[in-house]
Amino acid sequence: MNPSPRFSLNPEDVDRWLQNCKVFLAPLALIYLAFVSGNLSNGFTWNDLVPNEIVTGSLVLYVVNIWTDLLRKLIAGK
Repeated sequence: MNPSPRFSLNPEDVDRWLQNCKVFLAPLALIYLAFVSGNLSNGFTWNDLVPNEIVTGSLVLYVVNIWTDLLRKLIAGK
């Protein structure tokens, strides 16, 4: 692996960042599925799919994590 110059990304960095985006998405998906499955025990309505504060907070953390990971890859360099 050849590190990219500072403040630029090579294709390897982009691939690793996209892989990390998928890895970071797994906990968010599990939290949302747990929320939805808890709501479905009483029957289904479309409002059951609207996320609560915990799911929304997890989504915010996901976005912060992927942008932090991207910035770390941009700032780190040769």
